[in-house]
Amino acid sequence: MILPCGAGNLHKGERYVTLLINASFSEGDLDRYCNMDYIFGSTISTLDLLFVIISYDVACQWFTNLLSRIKFDWPDEIKPKAQLHIQPLIPKLHEPAHERTNHEQFSFNYRVGVGNTDGECPERIWSGHNALGNSTKTQGPGSRHDMLDDHFGFWNWEKYKSMGM
Repeated sequence: MILPCGAGNLHKGERYVTLLINASFSEGDLDRYCNMDYIFGSTISTLDLLFVIISYDVACQWFTNLLSRIKFDWPDEIKPKAQLHIQPLIPKLHEPAHERTNHEQFSFNYRVGVGNTDGECPERIWSGHNALGNSTKTQGPGSRHDMLDDHFGFWNWEKYKSMGM
């Protein structure tokens, strides 16, 4: 399912964004993933959960200093509840491209409770929506948002209908 506030615009290649939100961070600690942080924070703020597993191809990089970014940089309205436990994992297809040393903590293979999950579901969602890129790149922000919202809503409806089959 695509959750409310669960999709957003990222820069091409999810490149690092150099926005200094909190002047207490040194230049080396610039909030490189501010777009991803905001999308993630907006999504989990709508949920009442105690445990979240994040399947993200660069989880090992993004999760570094995430807790301090949450504490110091995130607006109060998107900060997760204090009792929320966040576990970032790298999808199995993306894992071979990462260093092997000290990466066990990000592996679906060693995480208790995930079974044989491969973590590639977010990638499967995009495969059905890649064709929208050419249709939406010439649209204004409002039209683009409406079209993506319609497609994501239809995706959720189709998934909801097929659950249990």
